[in-house]
Amino acid sequence: MLEPEDKGRVIQAALYLVLAAIGGILGYLTRAAESGTGITASMLALKAAGAAFAGFLVFLVALYLELGWIPTGILVGLAGWIGADATLQVLSTQVRKRLGLGREDQDDRR
Repeated sequence: MLEPEDKGRVIQAALYLVLAAIGGILGYLTRAAESGTGITASMLALKAAGAAFAGFLVFLVALYLELGWIPTGILVGLAGWIGADATLQVLSTQVRKRLGLGREDQDDRR
């Protein structure tokens, strides 16, 4: 059974997931309209799910950094807007830096 503070954290995470998904949907619709490409329901759902996943990872980073709810919301919303691909690229770059796996290390493995 979840403790009251854990229930609050789950609700908070769910709200941030929704925020990221909305950002992903709006970003996809805007980019599709600007480029003149068609919009499909399956791609819309995929972009929303990817944005929610990326937003959740950003939410976890914000928790780790002990950011307040406003900067967390801004970062999660932006992560959703720019999409999963761009967000995960930024996050993976930062993780590689923290682990000491820079670009030059990746190039040596090829």
